[in-house]
Amino acid sequence: MLSPYVEHPEKRCPTSSQRTQLPQVARDFKIFYKKVDGKTPGSYTMDHSAGSYVFDPKGQIRLYNRYGSGPVGLTADVKALLKGA
Repeated sequence: MLSPYVEHPEKRCPTSSQRTQLPQVARDFKIFYKKVDGKTPGSYTMDHSAGSYVFDPKGQIRLYNRYGSGPVGLTADVKALLKGA
């Protein structure tokens, strides 16, 4: 039942041609990311924004939920969307 929605992680990794599109996608979705050098040579971490988007059936973004904002606000926002607000 969930197989159409769950893919093997390797299928979700961008190809080299898609990687060139990442800066534009990040701008479009107002996503922050920055590679940060690690403590050892060749290692790094990635600082990035964290949140969830809610899309309507037409593919339009209707809501952005910031990481850590908790369930109360999200529940109220989703209820408002479902009522057609």
